[in-house]
Amino acid sequence: MTLSFYELVEITNKDQPENKTGYQIYRGFTFQCPGEIMQLIPDHFYAVEKWCYKTLRVVWISKKYLSILTYCEGDLILEVCETMEYFKKEIKRTAEFYREH
Repeated sequence: MTLSFYELVEITNKDQPENKTGYQIYRGFTFQCPGEIMQLIPDHFYAVEKWCYKTLRVVWISKKYLSILTYCEGDLILEVCETMEYFKKEIKRTAEFYREH
Protein backbone atom coordinates (compact mmCIF):
# COMPACT_ATOMS: atom_id res chain seq x y z
CA MET A 1 0.00 0.00 0.00
CA THR A 2 1.34 3.43 -0.87
CA LEU A 3 0.26 6.73 0.59
CA SER A 4 -1.32 9.50 -1.41
CA PHE A 5 0.58 12.77 -1.55
CA TYR A 6 -1.92 14.31 0.87
CA GLU A 7 -1.46 11.45 3.35
CA LEU A 8 2.29 12.00 3.07
CA VAL A 9 1.83 15.69 3.92
CA GLU A 10 -0.34 14.65 6.87
CA ILE A 11 2.30 12.34 8.41
CA THR A 12 5.03 14.93 7.96
CA ASN A 13 2.93 17.81 9.29
CA LYS A 14 3.32 17.29 13.04
CA ASP A 15 3.89 21.00 13.68
CA GLN A 16 3.09 24.07 11.65
CA PRO A 17 4.89 23.99 8.31
CA GLU A 18 7.93 26.22 8.03
CA ASN A 19 7.31 28.83 5.35
CA LYS A 20 10.28 29.71 3.18
CA THR A 21 10.36 31.88 0.10
CA GLY A 22 8.90 29.68 -2.63
CA TYR A 23 8.35 26.53 -0.57
CA GLN A 24 7.12 25.02 2.68
CA ILE A 25 8.86 22.48 4.90
CA TYR A 26 6.84 19.85 6.74
CA ARG A 27 8.53 17.81 9.47
CA GLY A 28 7.54 14.54 11.08
CA PHE A 29 9.01 11.44 12.69
CA THR A 30 8.52 7.71 12.33
CA PHE A 31 9.72 4.62 14.17
CA GLN A 32 9.39 2.61 10.95
CA CYS A 33 12.57 1.42 9.31
CA PRO A 34 13.50 2.68 5.82
CA GLY A 35 12.34 -0.54 4.16
CA GLU A 36 8.86 -0.05 5.56
CA ILE A 37 8.85 3.64 4.64
CA MET A 38 9.91 2.85 1.07
CA GLN A 39 6.80 0.72 0.65
CA LEU A 40 4.59 3.70 1.57
CA ILE A 41 6.14 6.37 -0.66
CA PRO A 42 3.75 7.45 -3.44
CA ASP A 43 4.60 6.06 -6.88
CA HIS A 44 5.43 9.45 -8.39
CA PHE A 45 8.40 9.86 -6.01
CA TYR A 46 11.71 8.30 -6.96
CA ALA A 47 14.85 7.84 -4.89
CA VAL A 48 17.96 9.81 -5.76
CA GLU A 49 20.60 7.20 -5.03
CA LYS A 50 23.58 9.57 -5.00
CA TRP A 51 21.91 11.59 -2.20
CA CYS A 52 21.25 8.53 -0.04
CA TYR A 53 23.51 7.04 2.61
CA LYS A 54 22.78 3.35 3.10
CA THR A 55 19.44 3.16 4.91
CA LEU A 56 20.24 5.99 7.31
CA ARG A 57 19.29 8.69 4.79
CA VAL A 58 17.03 8.18 1.80
CA VAL A 59 15.94 11.07 -0.43
CA TRP A 60 13.11 11.03 -2.97
CA ILE A 61 11.86 13.67 -5.37
CA SER A 62 8.55 14.19 -7.14
CA LYS A 63 8.32 16.44 -10.16
CA LYS A 64 4.56 15.95 -10.13
CA TYR A 65 4.23 17.60 -6.71
CA LEU A 66 7.42 19.71 -6.90
CA SER A 67 8.61 18.01 -3.73
CA ILE A 68 11.68 16.58 -2.01
CA LEU A 69 11.15 13.98 0.73
CA THR A 70 13.98 13.02 3.06
CA TYR A 71 14.05 10.15 5.57
CA CYS A 72 16.99 10.46 7.96
CA GLU A 73 17.16 8.16 10.99
CA GLY A 74 13.40 8.43 11.58
CA ASP A 75 13.01 12.11 10.71
CA LEU A 76 10.74 12.84 7.75
CA ILE A 77 11.18 16.16 5.97
CA LEU A 78 8.95 17.11 3.06
CA GLU A 79 9.76 20.25 1.06
CA VAL A 80 6.94 21.35 -1.24
CA CYS A 81 7.78 24.05 -3.77
CA GLU A 82 5.30 26.55 -5.17
CA THR A 83 6.64 26.62 -8.72
CA MET A 84 8.93 24.67 -11.03
CA GLU A 85 11.46 27.51 -10.76
CA TYR A 86 11.70 27.10 -6.98
CA PHE A 87 11.74 23.31 -7.35
CA LYS A 88 14.77 23.50 -9.66
CA LYS A 89 16.53 25.82 -7.19
CA GLU A 90 15.84 23.41 -4.33
CA ILE A 91 17.05 20.43 -6.36
CA LYS A 92 20.28 22.31 -7.10
CA ARG A 93 20.70 23.37 -3.45
CA THR A 94 20.01 19.84 -2.24
CA ALA A 95 22.44 18.29 -4.73
CA GLU A 96 25.18 20.70 -3.62
CA PHE A 97 24.48 19.96 0.06
CA TYR A 98 24.68 16.17 -0.37
CA ARG A 99 27.77 16.45 -2.56
CA GLU A 100 29.51 18.06 0.43
CA HIS A 101 27.97 15.84 3.11
